[in-house]
Amino acid sequence: MRKVIILAIVLLLSACSEQDELVTSDAFTISHDAFAAYKANVQRVYASKQQTFDVTDRALLDEMIARETMLWLAKERGITPTQQQIEAYAQQTKAAFLKSATPEMHDLHQQLAADLGVSEAAYFTHPRVMAQYRELLTIEQLIQTLQDEGELTDQTLAHYVEAHKPALTIHQ
Repeated sequence: MRKVIILAIVLLLSACSEQDELVTSDAFTISHDAFAAYKANVQRVYASKQQTFDVTDRALLDEMIARETMLWLAKERGITPTQQQIEAYAQQTKAAFLKSATPEMHDLHQQLAADLGVSEAAYFTHPRVMAQYRELLTIEQLIQTLQDEGELTDQTLAHYVEAHKPALTIHQ
């Protein structure tokens, strides 16, 4: 009886996780929650700039797929920034922000720090923010590698990513 209950729980959990998957591939998965969070952040940026949010869900999803594809391509090539590079980038970002951020950027920064439950000063080195810096630097290093190897001379980055993205299934 206990094995039947455990099996039922496992099946329920796997069904729940499959329902949460918006995009699946052999290289990466994008969940509905990740998409919703990304969309909310993009909407927040538009609102901070007092711009009308007119980006379709498909365009946002395509942006996420492109980012995940670039991260996957970088991983396949062994491209990863060092912890020192990430920490230096955090300090550079903080210095640039303190030097030239607009009042709207300050408001957005305050909201983002509050969302993470940290001070505005601690925001720049929060683990989730550092993970975003890692992704950004990984993508920058991939682009530099592709340029150095001559891969981007005849095509844009978007065309390169589209040509190299893995087979995907988009769930509704």
